[in-house]
Amino acid sequence: AALGEVHARPFQLVEPPRLYLHLAFATDADEAAADRVAFTALCRSLGAAGPGPETKHLRVPILGGHLGWEQHSEFTTYTFETPRLGPGLPPHPFGSGFRQPGPLIAAVRLELMPAPAVLEDGLAGLDPVSLCVSRVGDGGAVAATDFRQDADGFTVIRVFAADLTPARAGALVQRLLEIETYRTFALLGLPEAQRLAPAVRRIEQGLTATSDAMRVSRGLDDDRRLLDELTTLAAQLEADAAASAY
Repeated sequence: AALGEVHARPFQLVEPPRLYLHLAFATDADEAAADRVAFTALCRSLGAAGPGPETKHLRVPILGGHLGWEQHSEFTTYTFETPRLGPGLPPHPFGSGFRQPGPLIAAVRLELMPAPAVLEDGLAGLDPVSLCVSRVGDGGAVAATDFRQDADGFTVIRVFAADLTPARAGALVQRLLEIETYRTFALLGLPEAQRLAPAVRRIEQGLTATSDAMRVSRGLDDDRRLLDELTTLAAQLEADAAASAY
């Protein structure tokens, strides 16, 4: 079972040009179960076998490309891959009956293309204020993004392949899609961290004051009062930790 999981979602061997539309949805157990039923129906409408009861990853041909489906513990992803890079594709080419399985968390439009003669030509349309450009794959490619959403709500990543084998290109694409997905999911904790920050500061200040008072404690009554203060601080900390741990 462990070996099967390791090999269940290998990267694909790809060459430019390629376009990837990647959507990640937060899904609980009920939403994931309902999505499995819906995806099975979509597969059958395409003449393909749907996922088995234990299948978590599947790739099926669709619209001249392939649709990858993955279910994880907390989210479900749909990734459409096509050799077409031009305009005209809908925001999600999964059929008019598609219903997202849960809240949309990440949407990525990744374009894999040959390296342009002048790199700046390939960066046209990206916001220069937030532009991030990196050489990757031991210099075999350049990845660029401005972390902005396009008109369809996708974060655009462009990969210019100069010297990549199909295997390295496929691995790079998979890693970039996963980085953007997990980067967005990690940011879901930011509002909760911001909400808890004032409480954490109050607890820190209270602990400092109590620690200072312990150095000059005068008798049993003072010790009892300080113990009560420490117990209250500990209770507040444990309550906030329990509420935000997951």
